[in-house]
Amino acid sequence: QNEFAKEVNFLKIELEAVRQDRDSQLAQVQSLTADIAKQKEVARRCGAELENAMRRVAALEEGGLLQRETIRTLQIQLASANEKLT
Repeated sequence: QNEFAKEVNFLKIELEAVRQDRDSQLAQVQSLTADIAKQKEVARRCGAELENAMRRVAALEEGGLLQRETIRTLQIQLASANEKLT
């Protein structure tokens, strides 16, 4: 019976170690899950910021194109006016 008591005691200690390991792993999973959620939020915000930046770039490019066309038109008008003066 002494051997049986030793075995029971050993199993209790082993069971406690397994429970502690489980609890530790659960805490790690919860921490990693929280980290993933934070990273997803950061990625979402970065995606939105990138999208806004791309829209601004497109608007600036369009504005630059319109300005180039205006300059070209004014250069043609200036050349025409200079020809009439000479």
